[in-house]
Formats: sequence, C-alpha cells, structure tokens
Amino acid sequence: MLESRFRYVLLVVLALACAKPEGPPVVVHEIQSELLFAGDRMQVVASPDGRVPEVARVIPSLELAREKEDLPSLILPPPSEVKFELQPGRAPLFLRALAGVDRSAGSVVPKGESVTVRFEVELDGRPAWSDELEVQGGSDVGAGWEPVGDREAGLALGDARELTLRTSIVAGEAPSELLKLGFGRLQVDEVSTMNLDLASPERPNIVFVVMDTLRVDRTSSGGYGKDTTPRLAALAARGIDWRGAYSACSWTWPSTASMLTGLLPEEHGVSGTGSSYLSGELDTLAEVLQRQGMATGAFVGNPLIVPSQNFDQGFQTFRGTRAGVFVDGRELVPEALDWMRAQKDSRFFLYLHMVDPHVPNDPDPAVVGRFGRASAKGWSDKKSLSAYGARMMRGAAFDARGNQRWQKFIPPEHVERMQSAYDEAVWTGDMWFGKVLDELETLGLSENTVVVFTSDHGEELLDHGLVKHSHSLFSELVRVPLVIAGPGVPAGKTVPAPVSNRSVFATLAALAGARFAGPGADLREPSTPLSPVFFSTVMGFWNGANHQQIYGVRSGGWALHFAPDGGPWGMSEAERLEGKSLEGKVRLFDLMADPGELTNLAEQEPERVDELLQLIRERLVESTKRAAQNTMASGEGTLDMLRAIGYLDGEDE
Repeated sequence: MLESRFRYVLLVVLALACAKPEGPPVVVHEIQSELLFAGDRMQVVASPDGRVPEVARVIPSLELAREKEDLPSLILPPPSEVKFELQPGRAPLFLRALAGVDRSAGSVVPKGESVTVRFEVELDGRPAWSDELEVQGGSDVGAGWEPVGDREAGLALGDARELTLRTSIVAGEAPSELLKLGFGRLQVDEVSTMNLDLASPERPNIVFVVMDTLRVDRTSSGGYGKDTTPRLAALAARGIDWRGAYSACSWTWPSTASMLTGLLPEEHGVSGTGSSYLSGELDTLAEVLQRQGMATGAFVGNPLIVPSQNFDQGFQTFRGTRAGVFVDGRELVPEALDWMRAQKDSRFFLYLHMVDPHVPNDPDPAVVGRFGRASAKGWSDKKSLSAYGARMMRGAAFDARGNQRWQKFIPPEHVERMQSAYDEAVWTGDMWFGKVLDELETLGLSENTVVVFTSDHGEELLDHGLVKHSHSLFSELVRVPLVIAGPGVPAGKTVPAPVSNRSVFATLAALAGARFAGPGADLREPSTPLSPVFFSTVMGFWNGANHQQIYGVRSGGWALHFAPDGGPWGMSEAERLEGKSLEGKVRLFDLMADPGELTNLAEQEPERVDELLQLIRERLVESTKRAAQNTMASGEGTLDMLRAIGYLDGEDE
C-alpha cells in the first residue's frame, strides 16, 4: 500500500515540477480495461465445485444497501483463484478495485458463529495486497468496501504481466459455495499527468447544463406564453436555439448516457434495469475533453447518474447525490460555482445536471403563485403528482377501450396546481442557471466559454392522459430545449429543423480539438445537413400494457412510434405476444397539421408507415453492430432506489 501511495504522490510531484506556467497540472485516470468483462483473459485456477466465477452486484452491508452502493463485482466464493493477463499501458497502471462480502453471507453462517475470509492480490506471483473480513452469523455483515491498495490511488501494477485474485476461509466453517465474496469494479486505470491550458476564444471552456425534466414548450424561448425561463431566453439570443431538438429517450438513464457518449441507447447499452451500467469500453465526453488538457468536473443532482453505474468515468471531480435523493439548485449550484472559481486559471469542462423541474418540486418561495394557482385543497407539491402517477400506471387513467378517465379522480383545482407547480419549478431552475452565467461574467470568462443547455427529457402533464415521464415517446416527453452560445457560435439563430441532443457529444469534442468521426450534427452550424432523429424507451405504456419497448423516429414533418410487442386496447397478454400484424403496434403523426400528436394516421398512410418503419429497422441493425458488450443489470440497492423514486412497480418517474 505504501509503495502504491508513493507512486501516486510521485506522479503529483512530477506534474507540479513539469507544469506550464500558464496553467496548473492535473493527475488523470483513464480506464484501460474492465477486468469484470475480460473473460477471455481470465484463467480460473480454483473454484468450489468447479463453478465459473460470475459478475454480479454486491452490497456489503445494510448501511450500504440504504446508500445504494451496490457495485458490479467478480464473485469468487472461497476458495477461488483466478488469473488475468495484463496489457501494457501508455502510462503507469493502477488497479482500481474494492473487496467486499455481500450482506447475504450473514444468513449463510450459522447464528452465533463467525467466519473469517481473506482476499488476496498477487502480481506476477508475488503478494501485493491482502485483507481479512469477519462475517458474523445472523448479522448483516456490517463491513463496508475495502479498497485494494490505497483508497485514493489504488494498487500500482508496475510492469506486472499477470494479476492473481484469490479468496479463502481462514477461520470458521460455512458452505463456501454460498458465500458471496466479490472484487468490486475491478478496473485497470492508466494514470498520467497533464498540463492544463488557459481558456481562450479559440480553445474555450465548456459549460454543459442539463436541466432534468424540462419540456421545450414550457420555456420562454420555446413559445410558452409565460416567462418561465428568462435566463435561457437571453442565452438563446446570443447563440443558436435548436427548436426541433429531441432527446434519445424519455427518461434519465438512457438519455444522459446518449449525451455523454453520442450513441443511441441500443448502442451504449444503458436502457433500463436489465442493462444499466455505462461500459468502460466507451469513450465519454469527459474522457475526450480531459485528453485535450481540460479539467473535468461533474455536479449531478439526479440519483441515477452515479459512480456505481460508471457515469463518473473521465471526471476528475464528480459530485453525486445521496442515495435516492434529488439535490436541487440551491445546494448543487453553489458547489459547482466553487469548483468553477477554483478552475478559473485553467481550461475546464463543467457538467451540471440540475433537477429543479423534476418531482419532488420545491420551487423558490418568491415564485410560488406567479404562474397560476398557488395552492389547492388536498394538494402536496412533493407527493400528489407521484401519487397520481402511481395510480394511473396501475390502470386508473384509461378504461378498457382507451378512453381517458383521470378526470374522475383528479379535481380541476389539482390540475391547475399541477401545471403552476411545474412552471414554478422550471423558473426556479432557470434562476439557478442564471447564477452560473453570472459567475462566468464575474470571473471574466464569458468570452472564453461555450455554454450548452438542454434537458434529458420532458414531462407529461395530462397531455396524453398520464403524468410524469418514461412511458411514451410523445413530444412532451422527447422534445427538449437545446441552446449553444459562446465564441465561434453564430448569435441570434433559431433553427426549427429536428436534431438529436446526443449531437452535443460530437459538437463539444470537435470544439475541444479532438479528432472525432462519430455520429452527430455540428450544433455550431445552423445549416448542418440533418438525418432522421431516433428515440426509444423500454419503460413504455402502450394501449394499457406497461414496460413496453417503444421505438420512435422523426423524419421531416412525420413521427412514428413502434411497439414491437404492442397491440390494440383490450388485447390480452397472450394475444399481444402472439400478434403478427401491425395492428395496434404503430402510431403515425403529421406534426405539421397535428403538433399535439392527437390523431393516429397509421391506417390512412400505410406507405408512410412502411417508410419510417424501415428507417427504424435499418438503424437497429446498425446499432446492433456497434452495441457495447460490457454492461449489466441493476443491483438490489439500485432497484430499491428506483422503486422509491417511482420507476418500477407500475409507476413512472
């Protein structure tokens, strides 16, 4: 451990010694390989009953379960031993891993007895690290994650070519094949130093703001009649306002992953609870930008965007949330501003993921009542919308023929308060966003900083008979604001053409000077030729059926929604799964004549349906070729958190 720590400190000292006078140095971690998914490089030396080690989630204690710290881990029931072939690196290599015993072990060990287990790491056959943990029978284990090597630096691998991981029982007895011992994360990082440049108009800072749950038609510049986003409107006036922007999905996990990788959900693999881990084999925006000499920092208020799902890769600073807790602007933005002040003498990339428009809304007191009803009997801003959403997704929103019936249990005064509460939350988020712009001005960085503003998805407020999001691909859920402004960006341009906000990745990579040939339009060029825009969700509600896969495409003035396993209203589950025809599986909308997507023209326009279906099918074929392999399902703690915030059990968030 001391050697590992010494090497890490040495890297920092060398960085300071070699620093350019114009900017400070930074120590950069970049994932070289994820050993969790390197089965072709793993040799199983020993395992109980010849079992093949598996990759699964581990939660070492009840406390960590509450904190949702379930990590993807290589499970090695004792006695197990595996070896990995290590690949040479371009920079010094460090093993980033944690050792832990899943809390299920407490029920495996007889009550009143204990078992001591050992974790060991060897490099080229020489001991490099070990630790012992005790499991008390009948307990919740209690121990947390133990870092392999130094907590901050990891374990220095030097020039080793073989890594050995071993588990064993050193005291006590228990059915070893049932003991869930795991090495969590298990990544090899290349650790190097980099000198940071000062920002300039030619090589600007980048501030990327995602305002969670913000639909474009409730913004001042998006045509809304109420002044909910004056600061965003001012930014749009000095940049490009993409009025036809779409998110890649109607909920946070897949959409955010698309913005950070430039890929569709079918490509990056983060699509739902069955596939929720952002693969380390993918280049994220933060990784691309830090290679260009930028300090990278993320301040995230949504509990889905967390290190345990690998969303922190490439960020030298990552401020997430407490488990299951949404952190709004009043707490998040001041911390982001402190970070900006600390980086003012270097070129930086700030990713700010705000959640003020997301349930539970907690608007600034100064705005309550400004956009309509300030209160309603029986209404709670923090509870009522979630309660209604849960009830609706359990079947209360529609009858068996698809007729809306929410009017029977949502009184008009609650509908009015629902709308005004959302507008107040949007205004509050815009107010905090304005403080970011003000701080750039105060620091003298406005002329050297490109600002991008968008959302991960919108919000349904009874537009199609439901509330909240994730369950459909209607415009109120997938159309989002998208504004880019700063040096090198034309001012005062409004572009109505459809575009995907996953193009942020390609745009900012090019802006930073990276050589990048991936998909996406250049958002700095209003005349950029645009291709069809695709979006999807695996959490869909389709004609009475929950958790449906739905694909969508916008091409020209038309939008098509396609549910491969869907069917018409009133169809049984068996009939739905056996359905061969397109009846009830597609919806087609003429957005020029019907912007609210109220009239399904699929039967009247079969040729148009075939044309757009072909676009979706061709895209899915291409996406399959590029699909990331290293992803995995959500663990127990994450599933509990998803239930708590309304994504599971028939609720949508």
